Amino acid sequence: MKRHSMVWLAAGLFAMSGCGVDLVEDGPSDSGEVSSTGIALSFDYQGNSDVKKIKFLIKTCHGYPVLEEVRSLEDMQLPGMIPEFMDSPLDGDSHHSFADMFSVLREGCYHVKIVPLNKYGRPSRVCDEAYMNHVKVFAGQTTEVMLISQCEPKKENGAIDVIGVLNHPPVIRGVYFKKFNTECDEVKVCIAAYDPDGDPLKFKLEKKSGPKLLSEPRKIDYPNGDTNGEPDSMESYGGDHNGGDNGNNVGEVQCFKMRLGEAGDYEFKASVYDLLWEGDHLKPFGYDSKASLRFPIYAGEGEDGCCKPKKGSHDDD
Repeated sequence: MKRHSMVWLAAGLFAMSGCGVDLVEDGPSDSGEVSSTGIALSFDYQGNSDVKKIKFLIKTCHGYPVLEEVRSLEDMQLPGMIPEFMDSPLDGDSHHSFADMFSVLREGCYHVKIVPLNKYGRPSRVCDEAYMNHVKVFAGQTTEVMLISQCEPKKENGAIDVIGVLNHPPVIRGVYFKKFNTECDEVKVCIAAYDPDGDPLKFKLEKKSGPKLLSEPRKIDYPNGDTNGEPDSMESYGGDHNGGDNGNNVGEVQCFKMRLGEAGDYEFKASVYDLLWEGDHLKPFGYDSKASLRFPIYAGEGEDGCCKPKKGSHDDD
């Protein structure tokens, strides 16, 4: 722990300063006996602490004990009620607790020390001892010394900076697909969507009802705006077809290819999620931050009444 001390001398005497723990054993000689001059010590600290009393110790500069006294903290504060201490060295608006001890000593050299005590009379765990060595006492004058004991701060406050961010779910501009087909046909579905906040998007296409598919939906590249010819059906959610209500994002198109099974009625669901970064990976904002659209696709029976793959169509993207 750091030790800090400050001296304030009355009656126009010179200032002294020092710091440390042990009292120095050498210095000018004096008897240490009580005489007609005196020395006053005061204690100061900032903030709440466990200090209830102050122990004052005085030794001669040769190390002989002169006195040891314990004083309670004063009811007043420095310099709040003491104009003489304003700006000498405490600020006039500050309020420091302290204890005071006055003792008459013979002229000579002294080491003075204060030990902050808690309510049990044991040394404080948060406020340091403070001392001043080689304090001179002159005949007929009072040497006033201010020793400042530095106390440890309480745990420092942290801070929280809360940023409220609005996230809007994506918007599906349209779903392009051929609505009427024949059993076993290969069908392409393209989903056009945008995000009002410009977030990256994830697309998903799944079958919700109908006969079993011969091949599940798989992503393919969007072929230069071709949506399998003129779509027989197009659905849209909100916004326009040129990038949405606010124009912040022109949107994206993701296409899927799959092969229908036997003749029947199919229902599919197109879903679009907006994404955020988590480390090096993108993940959905949340289950509710999405747009979805269900749509039907119909498959009639073929001429021969059976399902035959079309030559080369399965791998033709």
